[in-house]
Amino acid sequence: MAIDLGLGDKLTLLAQGLDQLDIGFTVFDRDLVMVAANRRFQSLLNFPDALCKPGATLQDALTHNALQGEYGPGEVAQLVRDRMVLAQQFLPHRFERVRPDGSIIEVSGTPLAQGGMVTTYTDVTVPRQREKALRDLSAELENRVQHRTAELERREAQLASKAGLLQ
Repeated sequence: MAIDLGLGDKLTLLAQGLDQLDIGFTVFDRDLVMVAANRRFQSLLNFPDALCKPGATLQDALTHNALQGEYGPGEVAQLVRDRMVLAQQFLPHRFERVRPDGSIIEVSGTPLAQGGMVTTYTDVTVPRQREKALRDLSAELENRVQHRTAELERREAQLASKAGLLQ
């Protein structure tokens, strides 16, 4: 038997469901005012509660990040301005950002038809660490193969030289 839920109950269920996702997400309207965010977004970016509630502005979030060193060195106002100019273009984007603590967050934004943007935030630290470990191992193995090949070539030359002396 289906229970007919009101809009408020449906929105509550939706919010609870979105909080269970392993990726963070935000929805900003055409004025770059937050409409929604989930808990994973807050925990991934270590944001205070005030920046994760409807009505928070993207500019405030960017300022918080700049003050925390998320965008590297530079004047905070300029770092924020540069990012606001990009955000106001509402272009699809995907990039990875290495945070000051070394974690790596993949950020992917998709513009909404009615204006605004949905952005997802995924912690890709572990996969990137594994990829680096594989690259390092591959380089080490390649180095060993080259070293071993050089050693075999040296020994082969020595044997050829000795064989020439025996003839």
